[in-house]
Amino acid sequence: MLDVNSKYKLDNLDPKWDNKKIKYDLLHYNWPAKFLEATREKFPNITDLTEIHTQLSVNDLVTLRKHLEAYTRSAEFSAEVDKFVHDVVSVELEDTRYPDEYLVQYTAGLRIVVPDQQAKNRLLNFHTGYWTGYDNGTNTIWTPITDAYDTNTMYVTDWDTSHSLMKRIHDERWPMEKIQSECEKVSWPVDVKVGESYLFNQGHLHGNVNNETGKTRMSFDVRIAHRDIDFGRRRPGSFYRIPNQYNMLQKEKIDKDKNWLVFVSPNDEYINMAPYFMIREYLLNWCETLGIKPNEWSNEYHECQWMPKLFDFVSRKNTGIVFPSIYNFSITPDERYSLFEQAIENHCQLIFCDENLIVNKKEDIEIIKKYYDFYYN
Repeated sequence: MLDVNSKYKLDNLDPKWDNKKIKYDLLHYNWPAKFLEATREKFPNITDLTEIHTQLSVNDLVTLRKHLEAYTRSAEFSAEVDKFVHDVVSVELEDTRYPDEYLVQYTAGLRIVVPDQQAKNRLLNFHTGYWTGYDNGTNTIWTPITDAYDTNTMYVTDWDTSHSLMKRIHDERWPMEKIQSECEKVSWPVDVKVGESYLFNQGHLHGNVNNETGKTRMSFDVRIAHRDIDFGRRRPGSFYRIPNQYNMLQKEKIDKDKNWLVFVSPNDEYINMAPYFMIREYLLNWCETLGIKPNEWSNEYHECQWMPKLFDFVSRKNTGIVFPSIYNFSITPDERYSLFEQAIENHCQLIFCDENLIVNKKEDIEIIKKYYDFYYN
C-alpha cells in the first residue's frame, strides 16, 4: 500500500508551483500556429483545432496524437521548448531550485479533449503523479493550445486537499467511480487562455470531467525534474533529457557493415521479469527503424552479474551491439565506463534504444555520466 505521508516530501512543496498561472510571449512562442501546422501535415482538412471532433474519427485522434508527439521530439520543437522552459523557470519564476542543471521531459504530453469524451472512453480521470510514476518534486508546465475553460479544461485540487484525499483513497481502497466523484467535489476548473501556462506539481490531484462545451481542447505539458527527486521508472535519458541535448542518435553515425547483435541482461531491475521475446522484438523493431540487420540476438547469463558475455562481445573487432537501455546493466557505473571506453578502443558501436543514444566517442560517455549522476544521486 502506498505510504502517502512518506511520498509527500515537505522539501518539495514549492509555492511557485502550487497552482500558479503565468503569461508568456505568444509572439515568440506561437504554439497554436505551430501545432495547427503540425496537425495539417497529417490532416490537411483541419483549419480550427477547436473543431477537430467534427473532422476526425476516434481512431484518427489516436493517429493525430502519435503524429504530434513525434513532432514534439523534433529538433525544432525541442530547441524551442528548452528556451520556453528556461524562460519560465529562470526568468519568470527565478526558481533557485533549478540553479544550473535540470532535466526536461523528452516527449511532451499531448492532450486532445473532444466533446463528450467520456462516452468514447477518452476521459482522463483524476490522478496524481504517484499513480503514473512521478515523485512530487516533479513540476509541470501545462500549456493550452486552445483556450481552456469550463468543462473542457483541467480540474485541480490544492496541496492539503490532495494530501488528505490521497490518504483516504488508499486507506479505504476507493473504486474509480468514487475517486472521480469525490475529486470533482473539491476541485475547480483551470481557466487558461492561449498565451498562458499553468504550473503545478505531480503531488496535486488533477484530471478532467466530461467535456460539455461543444469545443475540442488541445494542450501540451512538459515536466521538469531537479536532482533531488526519486526518478523511479521515469529515468533520465529515457523519459527526461538534458536541455539542448536532442537528436543524439543520428543514423549516419551508424556503421551498418559491422556484425550487429541485440543484447539483453536479465540480471537487473530494468528488465526484471519482462519476457525475453517482448524485449527482443522491441530491439529488433529498433534495428529495422535504424536500417540495422543484426546477425543474432543474445542474453547475458543468469546470475552472472559481472556480465562475461557482454565483455566478450565488446572485445571483438567490427562489432555493433543494440541494448534496451543504459540502465540494463548489473555492473557498477564505473565498470560501465570502462566497458564503454573499451568498446570505443575496439571500434565497437553501442546503441541504447530507450535513450536514443549511440556510444561512438568519449563525448557520448559524458552524456551517459550526466544521466547517471541524476539517477543514482
